[in-house]
Amino acid sequence: MRQDQNKDRDSGLRARRFAPVFMVIFGITITVMAFDWISSLEPEWYSDIFGVYLFAGSFLAGLAATTLAVLYLKNRGRLHGSGARSYV
Repeated sequence: MRQDQNKDRDSGLRARRFAPVFMVIFGITITVMAFDWISSLEPEWYSDIFGVYLFAGSFLAGLAATTLAVLYLKNRGRLHGSGARSYV
């Protein structure tokens, strides 16, 4: 919001610099959550790759939600591209 109000480019550059770090933190957190929260529903069942499945599923769900949001905003005229051709 600060970048939108001040038109300051440093805020966006700072966010881009920290984004990869937070992606790694998110990946570790979602994997640990899989073992702690979801696996606790069935304590007898165990899987080594369950955290990876949960991470991949949450990543794909986020990608799908982002795609739908971009298409919705583009169709409403709220998101202007950089001259790229629209296929929708």
